[in-house]
Amino acid sequence: MKDLRLKEKTNDELKDEIIYSNKKQLSYIKESSFLIIFNSILTAKERLDKSSELDNIRDSLEFKLINDYLFQIVDLTKEIIESGLKEIKEDKIEDLYASREKIQELSSIVEGYYRELNYMGMLIDHYTVKQLAEIDYKDSHYNKKAVYELIETIKMKLDNVRGDYNKYTNIISQVISTLPMRLVKENYYNVVKNSIYRNFSKSTRYEVEKKIRDYKKIFDSSMFDGYGTKFDYYFREIQSLRNMELTDKGHDDLRDILDNTIALSDELLFIYNLLIDLGISVNMLIVIKLIGEDLNSVEIEEIYRDWKELLTSKSKIDDFIEKVKGKIESIEMKMYNDLKSFYGLNREALEREDFNYDEINLELQRTKGILTYYNDTDFTSEEILFLDNENIVTTSFLEQACDSLIKYINRALTGMGNLERKIRMRNLLSSIELPFSGIGEFFDYIEYSLDIKVSSKEIINFIIDYIYYILDEVKD
Repeated sequence: MKDLRLKEKTNDELKDEIIYSNKKQLSYIKESSFLIIFNSILTAKERLDKSSELDNIRDSLEFKLINDYLFQIVDLTKEIIESGLKEIKEDKIEDLYASREKIQELSSIVEGYYRELNYMGMLIDHYTVKQLAEIDYKDSHYNKKAVYELIETIKMKLDNVRGDYNKYTNIISQVISTLPMRLVKENYYNVVKNSIYRNFSKSTRYEVEKKIRDYKKIFDSSMFDGYGTKFDYYFREIQSLRNMELTDKGHDDLRDILDNTIALSDELLFIYNLLIDLGISVNMLIVIKLIGEDLNSVEIEEIYRDWKELLTSKSKIDDFIEKVKGKIESIEMKMYNDLKSFYGLNREALEREDFNYDEINLELQRTKGILTYYNDTDFTSEEILFLDNENIVTTSFLEQACDSLIKYINRALTGMGNLERKIRMRNLLSSIELPFSGIGEFFDYIEYSLDIKVSSKEIINFIIDYIYYILDEVKD
């Protein structure tokens, strides 16, 4: 019946309903954006004021910058709600875009440090495993049958979780991250390339570029612009860890170093999440500016007054946060339900040969740009954010993206020792969804990695037992 009623509408009626439906969506987005700012800023402010994780940078320029960005967001939000968008000077909007770029730069640097500490953790694990294996498995014997039995167990476990994609891929990733890296460089590159071709052949340029950038950071984030230029305390700590000679450290010393690495990682993750909260708030302010309409909701204005009080008081914010979350969910449910109607109207318009879509296309493209910021929960860099996210990439583009990644890896490998190469290569391989051309090739990789010709019997038996432990932890 609904489709029949759509068919009966004139082109002008259809156009008016699409415009009305789009405007309604923008109103929902605007209200939700204000609420997201309220929660993000309260959470960020509490972290800045009370958290011990920031003690190592409280006297730094970066801490002052973060504080400045928070108050810039607070002041602009207040001004928009209390004075209206028309009263906002253009230079404040330009500052907003500049702040987004700076916050993104800081978050990228912190992410880079976090990933480098992750590498250090893997390096420490290597020496710890080697020591434990030599002690606990010194009297063990190599048995090829044990390797085959492990492969059969992995096969059965994968069959049991085949209906759960996340569990399935996670098992493969964890197994790869446990095995020693035994692929020679050329074979490794072929596995990486073929996996990317297969995984992203139906993806957009935005998806491919974002993932390739992520793979580069996973492999070696120290080569990215900005690394080592901010948050000096963490850069020095990481360099100190990298310069340590770990080969002669005992088990207790390695444990202490690992504990320090974990503590630093926790602090960096805390700072990263703080920056993301600020970045998302900036995104929402950009969304509000692009929509260009003032807040027109008595309920949200009441929530705003409560928010202002909480900013200056020492009261608990938990109840407020939960209340606002519930309101956001309610708005997003309305958005979702109304989108069904919008898609029906849009589909009908596209099917009509005599419908002048150009009359509404400009407004819909504007909405698309607004949604790009609104949906950017990862706080993506501008250079990636507005790449084509509709059309499937060509084979040629995918080849160029792969070549870019391989060249990056090659540059990084140049200055690395053998052990660092193997750990970083393994880490990237375990991060790629379903590497290898098929499950059979994955099992061949396990068998080769656990061959006595390339690994010691102590390490092989330790790894076999550890993989069994991993499999036991996964619920079917």
